Amino acid sequence: MRMMTGMITLRTVNLNRLSQAFRPTVQEASHERTMSRFLKEIQINPLEILRIVRAMLAAKKIEYLCK
Repeated sequence: MRMMTGMITLRTVNLNRLSQAFRPTVQEASHERTMSRFLKEIQINPLEILRIVRAMLAAKKIEYLCK
């Protein structure tokens, strides 16, 4: 989820830049390797990603309206 949030927030799929969206207590290279292994092992279903993004945007809209 943090990786998806980073992609949306930073507007990039560059693993080096995305690693900056993770906890600063761990080295960025470690996050980069973790994301690389994750992407190598999974199959990404574009419809599932669309559902996640839509849910995130809806939650953000609700959060904005509740302020």
